[in-house]
Amino acid sequence: MIKKLLLLITVLSQTFFMVADEGMWLLSLLKKQEAAMQAKGLKLTAEDIYNVNNTSLKDAIVWFNGGCTGEIISSQGLVLTNHHCGYDAIAGLSTKEDNILDSGFYAKTKAEERKPMKPMFVSILVRVEDVTDRVFADLEASTSEKERDSILKKLSETFKKEFAGENSSLDVRLHEMFKGNQYFVFVYEKFTDIRLVGTPPQNVGKYGGDTDNWMWPRQTGDFSLFRIYANKENKPAAYSEDNVPYKPKHHLPVSMKGVKENDFAMILGFPGRTNRYEFADAVQLSLDETNMSIVNMREIRLTEWKKVMNKDVDTRLALSSQYARVANYWKYFIGSTEQLKRLKVVDAKKEEESKFQAWANNKKEYKNILSSVKVEVDKYKPYAKHMYYISEGVLTPEIMQVARYAYAVNLQYNAITKDNNNQENIEKSIKNFQAYIANRDWNPLLWEADQKLFARIIYKYYTDIPLDQQHEKLIKIAKKYKFDKLGEEGARKFIADLYKKSKLSNKESASKFTSKLSAKKINKDPAFDLYSMFIEVYVTIVLPKSTAYTSQMKVLGRTYMKGLMEMQPERNFYSDANSNIRLTYGTVKGYNSRDAVYYGYVTTMEGVLQKYIPGDSEFNLTDRFLTLARSKKYGRYADSDGRLIVNMLTDNDITGGNSGSPVMNGEGHLIGLAFDGNWEAMSGDIYYDDTYKRTINVDIRYVLWCIDILGEAPHIVNEMTIIE
Repeated sequence: MIKKLLLLITVLSQTFFMVADEGMWLLSLLKKQEAAMQAKGLKLTAEDIYNVNNTSLKDAIVWFNGGCTGEIISSQGLVLTNHHCGYDAIAGLSTKEDNILDSGFYAKTKAEERKPMKPMFVSILVRVEDVTDRVFADLEASTSEKERDSILKKLSETFKKEFAGENSSLDVRLHEMFKGNQYFVFVYEKFTDIRLVGTPPQNVGKYGGDTDNWMWPRQTGDFSLFRIYANKENKPAAYSEDNVPYKPKHHLPVSMKGVKENDFAMILGFPGRTNRYEFADAVQLSLDETNMSIVNMREIRLTEWKKVMNKDVDTRLALSSQYARVANYWKYFIGSTEQLKRLKVVDAKKEEESKFQAWANNKKEYKNILSSVKVEVDKYKPYAKHMYYISEGVLTPEIMQVARYAYAVNLQYNAITKDNNNQENIEKSIKNFQAYIANRDWNPLLWEADQKLFARIIYKYYTDIPLDQQHEKLIKIAKKYKFDKLGEEGARKFIADLYKKSKLSNKESASKFTSKLSAKKINKDPAFDLYSMFIEVYVTIVLPKSTAYTSQMKVLGRTYMKGLMEMQPERNFYSDANSNIRLTYGTVKGYNSRDAVYYGYVTTMEGVLQKYIPGDSEFNLTDRFLTLARSKKYGRYADSDGRLIVNMLTDNDITGGNSGSPVMNGEGHLIGLAFDGNWEAMSGDIYYDDTYKRTINVDIRYVLWCIDILGEAPHIVNEMTIIE
């Protein structure tokens, strides 16, 4: 069976399939896409994009801090990525006195480049190896999903030793493809000395804010600049003043030629997660239970945070990065839910599954997959919401984050036995707790918001989660504080009492609390008790149901994927995204968003000015920006019609993690960078729709204008290789 599957995969990897805009393609298998890409306008070969032995485009692409993509755009290790990818570093370096988040920043010299407050890294692909046969040889001995996971973990360690050896700068990762029907090893070189070079003001880098997020037309300058530093041998090294700018094997030339509709466009990047082969019943479960649970929990936090952020600059700076992260996927789940329904994705998947079932009826291995999926979904459905009410709700308030450290200490006290006093581990966890107390944000406005949001969350938890899944202590609390009679007011009274009685609600009492800790002292604190209560519910009720569901669905998904590939041997399948480097290709293209509404493929500076609202938190502009824009001082960055193009659309297939990815023309020259998807196709992680699916990109000429003319930093542009 294994040999037959390997033969099938080999055949699939050589199959040419003309409809190719959909898909996030593995670089090591690009040869099969070469003809289709060249037909669309690629001037390069597959080897020009990915080559282990010679310089290629992949040498200029970086995995940026584990969640985004960046591209090297100079011979001195200059990295371009999105503003929102650098947001945490930019906000962390900002103070009321030196507020670079709001005012922008460009280092005049390399000595002025700033080390971020938190550690950062970029990783550059070295090579990809297909290890499917070796993995399957070991997996043949597995009898359960748990055992399978254990074998894969051991194999992962084996491959790390084999591919990295003693080289600690190499990051070796084992990735499964096609839901576990194929395996690849990815080897990256990891750099940790990363410094901020430049950022536009927030009202450029985040122009449009939450209102325009996931929307088109868009006019956002979503970019920031960093630099990779290495030791004098050009190898990764920890931060040191002796380090020098990294000399890359390749950097992307920057094109000033602009784009026309239907021009070829390709994107190289690190897409996070897609689930394009998900079952219809599982998608319906998301629509019914999980998506809006996440939305509801996040919306409470965002509402209360926004109130205090508007009161004080320090509070706004402290919360900006966290707020942006939570808001991004709050809106994503709203849009995804809306589009999954609008595009009738469940019906489309049921139609595909109906064809599969007709094919599978006489095949023992496959005939019961879909009926088994329904059984698993029905079993898990009553518990699906609970998972997110805990992870996105009751465990997220600030006081619960502090209680988490108390819980960790208590675990060490509970590990004491008659043969081991566990003192070393206890002291270590206490020190971690003390460091957390000393370094965390105790802003009074933040904690004011915390009480309000926690009261709202805990009341919603009590009213929405079935009572038979709740802890008896919470039911007693609700009775004592009359939740049923007083509603949310009862929850507010409970939370107010909790914050008064707990030693974990302010820095002074928390510091004193951790100075002389004991298990007895910890157990008396009401915040710790509440945290422990929710963890107990999670561990005893929610996690077992979730684990069982996930485990069974993995088995069914893997078998279904294998069956689909057998059923359609002529189809050129691509594997779901899972945070490794992929290529997507297509064209520059506008779209019809709905009946009689057509969106063009570019936006211009005129659109920026049309949206301008003086003093608004999302659409404000500085006097300097307005003067330059209104007088059309675009310099050499204007197009042939005298316009400054700001954003552009392509039909590339991307998802989260592609943020900051380079958009390249057929010659491999940089024409923009990806930063968002469009509202009408937010179901894209589950279902690709070629009518609506678009990628929103910053035009590279707007990036250069922001650096050179608006930012008065022409020396940074001069560092790049510009193609006129």
